[in-house]
Amino acid sequence: MKNCEETEYIVLPEIFPLDSKSACRLGSFHFQHFEHAFGKHFSFHSYKALIEEHRADYREFNAKCQREFEIEHERKIEEAKTLNKNLQREIEEIENKRIIEMEEFGEKIIKSNRVKIRENERMEKEIDQLKKEQKEPEDDVMPDWSVAFKEVEKAVNPWKSLQQGRRT
Repeated sequence: MKNCEETEYIVLPEIFPLDSKSACRLGSFHFQHFEHAFGKHFSFHSYKALIEEHRADYREFNAKCQREFEIEHERKIEEAKTLNKNLQREIEEIENKRIIEMEEFGEKIIKSNRVKIRENERMEKEIDQLKKEQKEPEDDVMPDWSVAFKEVEKAVNPWKSLQQGRRT
């Protein structure tokens, strides 16, 4: 072998035949060793067997998870739509209550203003009546004193009034 550069060789110091009955017996040294070290010696084959065994299970599990996610997603969308509708309804109710309250408040103000207008009209009538009553007593209570004095003078001094009559 002149050129053995890229050739691999395995050297086994001893080889002895295994008795398959004793080596594969449950609890034997060889059985325990292979059970414990199977993954190390045949890791690729172990992984491949694991994947192939559970590939269908994984597909089913993934499909189930996807269905559950879609169902949950649709349920949440419906729940959000319902919540949105309820909120819109509550907003409309609040707006309607506010409109009604504003209308009632406006009606109260209008009624209050009407009462005040009536009260003002009544007070104006009373003021006009009092003004009329104040003018009338002034004419009756306050006589024209000059006329009264002339009458008294005529009665007291008739000659004087005659003399004044001649002068005029």
